[in-house]
Amino acid sequence: MEKQKLLQEIESFVAEGKIKKSELIESFDKGSAKVRKEHDVSRILYYLGGGVVLAGIFIFISQYWPVLGSVSRVLVTLGSGVAAYVAGTFFSADSRFRGVGNAFHLIGAVLLPFGMAVFVEEAGMEVSPGVLSIIFLILSFGYIASFFLRRSTLFLFWSIVFVSALFFAFTEYLALSAAFSGEQIARFAEYRIATTGLSYLFLGYYFSPMFREQKDILPYSSALSGFLYGFGALGFFGSTLFLGGWNPNQSIFWEVLYPFLTFSGLFLSVYVKSRSLLIFSSIFLFGYIFKMTSEYFADNFGWALSLVVLGFALIAVGYLVVYLNKKFKKLAD
Repeated sequence: MEKQKLLQEIESFVAEGKIKKSELIESFDKGSAKVRKEHDVSRILYYLGGGVVLAGIFIFISQYWPVLGSVSRVLVTLGSGVAAYVAGTFFSADSRFRGVGNAFHLIGAVLLPFGMAVFVEEAGMEVSPGVLSIIFLILSFGYIASFFLRRSTLFLFWSIVFVSALFFAFTEYLALSAAFSGEQIARFAEYRIATTGLSYLFLGYYFSPMFREQKDILPYSSALSGFLYGFGALGFFGSTLFLGGWNPNQSIFWEVLYPFLTFSGLFLSVYVKSRSLLIFSSIFLFGYIFKMTSEYFADNFGWALSLVVLGFALIAVGYLVVYLNKKFKKLAD
């Protein structure tokens, strides 16, 4: 049946009251779900194949690296990365082979930074944080440009990855240039992870389906929201928990601030409808409660009593999480 004829019949059924709007939406959702499942299976197989190819390349490199010359090492790594990127771009141009193209882009994105580092090393230079900053700067510009040219979620994903790597490499370079001590570098790393995690949370919100008007600018970016919320919450809440420190070198500022951060994450997860943010906020709130009771109650009231306090606290937080999850489901419906 032709599309136009089918639409006309649906219009007539609607006019006669034989079909309700909810039934049309339900049928549309069921059909979309079937298409998504088929695409998800294909996508998993494509990426699995790309991962197997990468494993084969790295096994080959590990076995024959000592006998390979400088040119061969660069060709196997950087040359393979460039070839995979070109092949991915070629296949992605045709919608029928877009999944194949994404698999090649996965191979290219992993091999390119590795190959560029090999090229630097074979040229007789040290792969220092400063050199890595230049490598990731080149890759960041390349993938950001590719995203704006191709409008692909995969390019957007790798742009975020390489910009994050650039941030860590460049800040590591600054820390070493400032002659930070080992303790200062570790502390600085916690702040860097917290900053990156918070940035991911903001990006997850910006790319979420809540911004319908941005679909023309970033047509596929909403698919990254779950990933960004999950890794953003993991990085932010994990690093700020470590910033609190442990007795006797704890930071009162971060220990007092931390419960407000995690509860903000719980309530924000309902607003943005993110299960990953809800789960990680809950996990780190549990971790904070355990940390605080072990530090401040174990010695004073005994470990048994502190466990009782911890148990009731977990019950209360668990009830809150269940309540928020139910509210989340109602909003999602």
